[in-house]
Amino acid sequence: DPQMRRRMVQWNLENYEAEQEAEQVQRLDPPAVGRLAEVNVPTLVILVRLDTSETNAASDMMAAEIPGAKAHVFPDVAHMVSLEKPKEFDGLLADFLEQVDATD
Repeated sequence: DPQMRRRMVQWNLENYEAEQEAEQVQRLDPPAVGRLAEVNVPTLVILVRLDTSETNAASDMMAAEIPGAKAHVFPDVAHMVSLEKPKEFDGLLADFLEQVDATD
């Protein structure tokens, strides 16, 4: 969809510009990356293998270090899994939320 493509390009540009302005970035002290073991809520980590190596490394780390995290790999998706594989994403999320609801 050309309109969606234009919107995605705009979103990416806005995110890039925001990252370039350091004063807009709120740094955590200590950094969250060292506190993943403190996450104590149900967590679903979605891994998309066609994304950047940095994003893949961060996702792998979260899946490994968040206690009880569930992980799902989409090997043929770049970044926007909900747009690239909407049916699969919706089903995965619905199943996860159903499981979370069943444990409450």
